[in-house]
Amino acid sequence: MMVFAVEPAVVGASAMTQAGLAARLGAGVAAAAPTLSAVVPVGEDADSAACTAVVDAAYSSIAGEHAAERGVFSDAQSMAGATVAVVSEAMRAAALTR
Repeated sequence: MMVFAVEPAVVGASAMTQAGLAARLGAGVAAAAPTLSAVVPVGEDADSAACTAVVDAAYSSIAGEHAAERGVFSDAQSMAGATVAVVSEAMRAAALTR
C-alpha cells in the first residue's frame, strides 16, 4: 500500500493562488476583449471580414476557457486538500496498525 503525505494548508494555499490567478486572468480577458476584438479586417472583402470575426471569437473563447479552467483547478485543489488529507491520514493509521 502506498501512503501519500498531504499538507492541507499547502494545498489550500495553492488553491487560493489558483483562484486569484483565475480571477486576474478573467478580469484581464474581459478588459482586453473590446480592444482585441476590434481588429480591422485586412481587406474590404467578405473573406477578410469572416476571418477577422473567427479570430476575434476564437481569442475570446480560448482565453475565457483558460480562465475557467484555472477556476476549476482551484476548486479541485480545495476539495482535494480537504478530502485527501482525511483519507491519507486514515490510510496512514491503518498502515501503522498492521
